[in-house]
Order: sequence, then C-alpha cells, then structure tokens
Amino acid sequence: MKSIKVPFLTGFVDLDRFAKAAVDVVDWPDEYPYKPDVVLAIAHDSEKLYIRFDVKEGNVRAVTTEAEGPVWEDSCVEFFVKEPDSPYYFNFETNCIGVGLSARRLSRNDFERLSPEMLATVKRRSSLPAASL
Repeated sequence: MKSIKVPFLTGFVDLDRFAKAAVDVVDWPDEYPYKPDVVLAIAHDSEKLYIRFDVKEGNVRAVTTEAEGPVWEDSCVEFFVKEPDSPYYFNFETNCIGVGLSARRLSRNDFERLSPEMLATVKRRSSLPAASL
C-alpha cells in the first residue's frame, strides 16, 4: 500500500502545492490487466479535501449519466478515505464525465449510500463534459 503526505493549504488553492503520486497498482491483474496512466494530486485546507486525477487512456467510456449509477462500468477513478478513530470509511467513485457514486462503508458489502444532503457537499468537475460524448 502506498502512502502520501497530504499538504495543508492556506490561502489560494494552488495545484503546484498539491502532493502528487502515480496510481499504478492493478488490484486484479489477471482479470483486468489494462492500466491507464493515472496521477493523483491531493491537498487539504481547514474545510475541504481537494483531489485531482489526471488520466490518460486509449479508449474512454462514459455511459452512466445519473448520479449514484453504475459509474464503475465507465472510465472512472475511485478514492477511499477514513478518519483514524472511525470504523467507517468513505468510498467515492467518479466517471470521466463527473458522475459520482458514494457510500459510507464498514466493508465492501456493508455500506450505506450518502444522503442527498451529504452528496451536495461533494463537488466534482470533469474536463470531459457529458454533452460532448
């Protein structure tokens, strides 16, 4: 497992001050050998966690347009985060046009989807607008 020190930002949110790391681990290489070129950039301030994925891949798929739909069937990225003293972790999946799927989890099979109010606090932006696909 990789670890990365997430820098604390004050003032203007500058991408140059983000920590960056390649996302280059394939969890199931026998089933899914394809590995796109992915770089994660991450930072936080006193209120927000900022995450940026830069992805280069040969074939892009973007079919899911409804929030909380099956974004894993599209070209997507996934992020997991956990507070140190909590048994729960959060799972955020976003396809290449910015459609998300999010949950609070105890395990892969024990989870609850985030409420509409909680989802409203998660901001996503994509460089591929849905209308262009």
